Amino acid sequence: SVLEEVNRDVWQAGRESDKLGMGTTCTLAAVRGTQLYLSHVGDSRAYLLRNGDLHQLTTDHSWVEEAVAQGILTSEQARVHPNRNVITRAIGIHPTVEIDTIAMPILQYDVLLLCSDGLNSMITDDEIKSIFKINSIGEVCEALIKSANDHGGHDNTTVIVAAIE
Repeated sequence: SVLEEVNRDVWQAGRESDKLGMGTTCTLAAVRGTQLYLSHVGDSRAYLLRNGDLHQLTTDHSWVEEAVAQGILTSEQARVHPNRNVITRAIGIHPTVEIDTIAMPILQYDVLLLCSDGLNSMITDDEIKSIFKINSIGEVCEALIKSANDHGGHDNTTVIVAAIE
């Protein structure tokens, strides 16, 4: 797959002395006909806004997400935990990587949101949903980034939104 190739390229580059240990996260989406395909590694996320409801489609590959799954932390504790940026899977850390894939139907008027953890570590899913309600599709990316920055902006924030029409 393309992410396996990217992983090999980043891993190889990360072996150079000035780039030791570099890695990244990736959430990739493609729409073909009425199907949505996702590939995912790390703690960036894909969300689907359907009929006003926001659904997280990907699972973070992070220490805190694993702690939530084991019942050690609540979702709210994980969102603000000091180890929230410790990821357990990333592109380029090892010569091979396990990639999560999702295929699902996508409907007219669905909205797809891809974002880095700089968004969801600063604002809650309910806040993300509220921002979608009060902004046009053309303004929502800027509004999401502004909100993350207004809440501290402790990380870079990347946001991509696609409306299915």
